Amino acid sequence: MSVSDGTPYAEAAWLYRRAGWVGVLPIARRTKGPPPVGFTGWAGAEPSGADVQAWAEGPQGAGNIALRLPLGVYGLDVDAYEGKGGAGALGALEAAYGPLPATWTVTSRGDHISGIRLFRAELPAGRMWVDEPAGHGAGIEAIHFGHRYAVVWPSVHPSGHKYAWWRPSPVPGAAAVLSGDGEVPRLDELPALPAAWIEALSVEGEARVGAQAGHAETLDVVRAWREGDACPIVERTLTEGLGRLREARDGAALHPAGRDATHALACLGHEGHAGVRVALARHHAAFVEVRAGRDAGGERRGADAEWWRMVRGAVGKLTGAPLDGCDCDVWSGAGLIFDPHPVDGPVDNPAGSLEHTSTTIDLARATEVNSGGEGLAGVTEVNSGGEGAGGQGDAVDAFLNELVRGDDLAARPAPVPLVAGLLFRNTLAWLIGESGSFKSFVALDIAQRVAQGQPWAGRATQRGLVLYVVAEGAGGVTLRLRAWRERHGELPVDVLYLTRPVQAGSGGQWDALLGAVIRLRPSLVIIDTQARSTLGIKENDNTEMGRFVEQLDRLRRASGGACVLVVHHIGRGGDHARGASSIDGAQDTELKVTRRGGPKALEAQLVVDKQKDAPDTATVDLRLDVVDLGRDPTNGEQLSSLVVCTDVFLSAAMLPWREGLAWRQGKIIDIMIEMFSADGATGAQLFKILKQQGGTGDRKFAESSFYKAFDQLKQDGRIERIHGTQRWAVVPPGGPPLAPEGSNPFTVSDASS
Repeated sequence: MSVSDGTPYAEAAWLYRRAGWVGVLPIARRTKGPPPVGFTGWAGAEPSGADVQAWAEGPQGAGNIALRLPLGVYGLDVDAYEGKGGAGALGALEAAYGPLPATWTVTSRGDHISGIRLFRAELPAGRMWVDEPAGHGAGIEAIHFGHRYAVVWPSVHPSGHKYAWWRPSPVPGAAAVLSGDGEVPRLDELPALPAAWIEALSVEGEARVGAQAGHAETLDVVRAWREGDACPIVERTLTEGLGRLREARDGAALHPAGRDATHALACLGHEGHAGVRVALARHHAAFVEVRAGRDAGGERRGADAEWWRMVRGAVGKLTGAPLDGCDCDVWSGAGLIFDPHPVDGPVDNPAGSLEHTSTTIDLARATEVNSGGEGLAGVTEVNSGGEGAGGQGDAVDAFLNELVRGDDLAARPAPVPLVAGLLFRNTLAWLIGESGSFKSFVALDIAQRVAQGQPWAGRATQRGLVLYVVAEGAGGVTLRLRAWRERHGELPVDVLYLTRPVQAGSGGQWDALLGAVIRLRPSLVIIDTQARSTLGIKENDNTEMGRFVEQLDRLRRASGGACVLVVHHIGRGGDHARGASSIDGAQDTELKVTRRGGPKALEAQLVVDKQKDAPDTATVDLRLDVVDLGRDPTNGEQLSSLVVCTDVFLSAAMLPWREGLAWRQGKIIDIMIEMFSADGATGAQLFKILKQQGGTGDRKFAESSFYKAFDQLKQDGRIERIHGTQRWAVVPPGGPPLAPEGSNPFTVSDASS
């Protein structure tokens, strides 16, 4: 098929649709965008055949053509021209994670390196793609369903060069071959991205899904945010955003820099922090300056439109009611010494804000005055000029007051047990285990016993208030608490739950949590799980995880000496907490839960992997009991969950989902119900587990037979994709699909963690 240069979209749109590409979008001739509103991003809709035909027949038919990549397809965009470092960055990635398989590449360049390489790639649950996987300004960006799109043949680049497809050579190891007119890739022709690359190009987290707000709605929301002097976290966020724009001016990716800053500022405005409106105005001026400077002719209207699209997108993702105020002044109480430090800030001139800085202070960082946790009677504040509220001497005096002699240290009491032999007051502890090991059930049971002051597994507890942050699977906790109440009686009133994550990387969120523990003074704080509380923090980076540990330590200090217990997944080796080694050094205690007796058994063992100041020989054998919770009043389905016990074992009820299914399909459903009921699972996750289990007898799972069975479950309506994610959930017989935010209310055995 020959396509002219005059009407790229009209003549090629249906060619792509027939090859399996659904998101075929028009953009203006000889441009890279923007595409039609509402068809990109995680909340964007897929165009219908009628949409494509209308665009092809309308004025858009003469424009360029863009592909919004479908779920399960990843594009690696490499820029190796005009001094951009994409070639070196790609080489470094291949040296670290292995060579990429030969694949289809689209480009308007002739250097044989620049272009968008396409792969099949399905993310595991709980991970999200990194927009600049090689770092800011390295010359490599990601393209996927929720981020950007690919401009493709036969579009014409603003420079006048025509885009072209390069396909893999049929000769292994040979150079790519220029495809002919009308030759476009089919989805099933794309090679799979290696697993090591998928992990390297992604981080822990979940993409936020939300519809873009309208312009009038956005203005109303922004105008309602608090005015006044900017909160420290607003100043800090703006400073970081302007720094990212400086990097973009020098060649780094501009859109991610603008998007991240506008999203962060919108969240702060929604949380009640002051000064966000002024911060957005400053960011707008700087963004337009950088974008216009990068565009030919310095056109500012497009830059202004792009900035407002980012702000509308950020406002559309906000959830819940806005707050009237913040907790930035929570540190006015006694017992703490402020440790403000100067950070770069903007000046009033937006044009100059990219070059010059002013000084502000960060009041969010705090340390306790003495190691006993009681602190001084007052607060000493030190400013960046070194004068302080009472002069530099006050800070030095406070420091000297912290020093103690050896005899004084030796005279202090031994660590105070919270749960004898397992958990201690004034410590950082981790409770780790594989998915489906019942670690969250154990944490929940310990919380109840500490709040009651009753023994746990025969071990004495010290009674105290418990703060439980349910960062993962809040719907599942509802069933677990009902089961606990059914078995043990009334739930203790001294366990308080927060049914959403608090992000350690968000100063405003974490400072609010710190303020809460200052007032509550809990004995035990449980963060369940670490992964859901550290979005955006690189789990394998010692520096970043060191900051997370410091946030936990601030929590311990602010509480007056609580045990902070973090529920976390186990590492690849199966021995220690997953992630950077800095966690190992920070732990006072590490408890490990292991499921025993096979994937369906309701038995587990808790062992002490580490105790800094106590014996590490304790072992607790656990059993879990199925508790019947009656029928769901909305649909009549049977409900049940599990409780931790040591003397009773009941077999799990038979699962009704397997009725009428072939063996492989039934096995897939078993795993989805037993291990992923709360959050759903990707096909890659399920195949990995089934492969580890090795099938039954002579019946094994080959990858091809697995995906054949998995696809059949989709076609038969037995599983359904959770909207806005890459995960699938079981559709109960005669019932609706799994709701996106909660756990499956029809689970017979709630054993997801």
